[in-house]
Amino acid sequence: MTIVKKGSPIETYPFRALAPEVVELFQRCAELRKVPSTTTLKLLECFCDITNQTLSFLKLSSSALTDIVAGFQGALFEQDLVGTSDVTRAKISVYLQDILLEARNYVPSMPPTEFGSGLRKKYNPKWRKILLGVDLGKVKYWTGWPVENRKGTTLYCHFANMYNSHGHDFTYGLYEQLRFHISGYGTTQLTMPNKMADFLSENSDSWPEDTFNDSTMIYNFFWDFRKSFFMSGEALGLDIDAQMKTWNKYIGFVEKIFILPGVWVEPLGGKLPLAPAKRIDGQSTNIRTNDDGADVKVKLVLEIPLHLTESEAIEVLFISISKRLKIIESWATAQIADLYGRVLRRKQLAAQGELVDTTKRKKGHLLIIPNICCIFETYGYGEPYSHYASLSVDTKDSQTPAYDLASYMGMPLAGSLMPFQLLLILRHPIITSEFLVDFDLWNKLGQRSGYVLDGAVYKLVGYKDRKGAGRSEQKITLTPETKALVDQIIEITAPLREYLKSQGNPIWRKLFITCGNAFSPPVKSTLAPWSRSTLRPGTYLRTNLLTQFRPHTEMPEDDLVKFLEMVSASSVRASRVAEIFIKTHSAETTSQALGHESYDPNLMDHYLPKVIIDFLHERRMRVFNKILICHSLQDSPFLFRASNFSSVAELDTFLVNHAFGDVPAYLQDPEGRHEKLENDGTVYALVSADILSVLLSIKQAVEQAPTNQKVNAKAVYWATYTGFLEREISKHRDATYRSELYRASLIANAESMERFVYECAL
Repeated sequence: MTIVKKGSPIETYPFRALAPEVVELFQRCAELRKVPSTTTLKLLECFCDITNQTLSFLKLSSSALTDIVAGFQGALFEQDLVGTSDVTRAKISVYLQDILLEARNYVPSMPPTEFGSGLRKKYNPKWRKILLGVDLGKVKYWTGWPVENRKGTTLYCHFANMYNSHGHDFTYGLYEQLRFHISGYGTTQLTMPNKMADFLSENSDSWPEDTFNDSTMIYNFFWDFRKSFFMSGEALGLDIDAQMKTWNKYIGFVEKIFILPGVWVEPLGGKLPLAPAKRIDGQSTNIRTNDDGADVKVKLVLEIPLHLTESEAIEVLFISISKRLKIIESWATAQIADLYGRVLRRKQLAAQGELVDTTKRKKGHLLIIPNICCIFETYGYGEPYSHYASLSVDTKDSQTPAYDLASYMGMPLAGSLMPFQLLLILRHPIITSEFLVDFDLWNKLGQRSGYVLDGAVYKLVGYKDRKGAGRSEQKITLTPETKALVDQIIEITAPLREYLKSQGNPIWRKLFITCGNAFSPPVKSTLAPWSRSTLRPGTYLRTNLLTQFRPHTEMPEDDLVKFLEMVSASSVRASRVAEIFIKTHSAETTSQALGHESYDPNLMDHYLPKVIIDFLHERRMRVFNKILICHSLQDSPFLFRASNFSSVAELDTFLVNHAFGDVPAYLQDPEGRHEKLENDGTVYALVSADILSVLLSIKQAVEQAPTNQKVNAKAVYWATYTGFLEREISKHRDATYRSELYRASLIANAESMERFVYECAL
């Protein structure tokens, strides 16, 4: 059994066996030697604690230190003490050696300690004997307090300090109640229980174990905890409205699993103290100050300043969002083709290779790639990579690093499935990152339940847990393109899936599985966003992504890196949603695309700044929602006049004045019916062959622009409006409008508008 499992929060455990002065000395020595100390010292603490040994400052000068260090080194040979990789355990061994070497400068009487890479193996027999007599109660303490939700995700409660302040019975009573209820939840959030446990341990004199058996004390405890919660949030600069929402949600959780079942007493007044929560205004969310000192909205794949000119707003709405999504789409498509192509190549090479008995192969004997592929396809992922350790690529007499070989063979390395995930979200914005990361292809009975044929179409069946248990199931109808994507993911991850299944590991049921940076133990793939820290200069990720994205954009490197920092599953989904809204001009349609069950007219406040929202309500944007087509009473050679303007700004003003109209200037309306419509948001589209000829000329020039040619945002707006107007005219019952459109198409001239379309100054 592994005592300290991977993911266990041992850094939160207090020191009980190592004296404070020893901890302080070792931490100082680690800093001087420039080696990390937190995990190393906590594991040494664990070893001493479970073996009922203490390490005082005096013991540093005795043979007791030699025995402790030898036993600890032996415990690091295998995974009995800590469930990390062999490489990590070897590093911990070296870190302790460095710390002890430095400590001798402060404690000259310290007995000599051994050094070298073979200590773990040498002293493993000593650890084996020690292991037989460890304190099982303390082993349980160091095993921690894991909770697993219904999706199999395991997280740990940070209860070590509370265990030491409030005792075994209280801690495990709280833990078991949490564990039982969380097992039925789709998502696991332990932040608030952990904060409460810390507050309890820090204030154990004021709030002892019997606090929760007294109606007045329990109410007063949560009153004080609430005060501490909001004061710490204020100190960190957290949003107060979001904090209030978090608090009230947690109080509901506490009442449900502790108060109602009678585990804790009912508080005074029957309710625990809530916060005066209010609906969070979408305009106040997702805002930060960028490197230039400007306040920007950061929900999408680009920063949108809170203050924009009309031209800048048009640029964002009609060019920037779609352009960046197109870059991501092109990159994802290319990466998918590349990865899947490597899988197909591996299978083709396997057919050309021969099976080699790798267990009898002499050290240094080189393999060739076809033979390696043949071995892999025959024996699967379980064949140890060490059997491939020395090989040649084709005829090159050289060794190939594990990462390069795994990449060449089309293994789903860390991050390599992200293009699939982002493309699925682009095609189906109803999909969230949570939906994908926890997506099960097969259920616990081994039946394929997440990817099913329903009539003539294939569907993904997953869960969006924020909707609640009764409404969380989501069914997404796949297109032929997205069905092919899912099929490719299944084929790419098949070797890992078969290996996991043979090991009895439930991760085999997941759609997204990765083998890390090479041939590591397969795990569930995550959707880790790129960030400033992971993309800092000199990192492999930065270099690799710049190479991958370069064929799809001409952005300067610094701009491209800033763009990549904005890319995540959430921002891509939000940007696609914004794009849908801009194209449909309907919050209701956008809500449906998101899978929302109710229509929220203020939906876009979370995505776009107020200046953009306000612009969407102006006449030039309102036209897409409420339009009344009218005959223009003016008639002149508009195309000739328009082509002689000096700038696109003049052309834009001209078109606004002549393509849109107000009732008094252009219509006789004695009954006032149209004025009522105008007050209701209706915009009048003025139509004549001359006006339409200008609009069609702009539209044709935009459509004919070379791919790498920057197009003016206002020109794109008018091209979009023209396409919309053409569709409206084609549906109109008055044939005169269709006749005007036909006449306009005969005289439209794209060349006359090219200089405006290509004008980049806003």
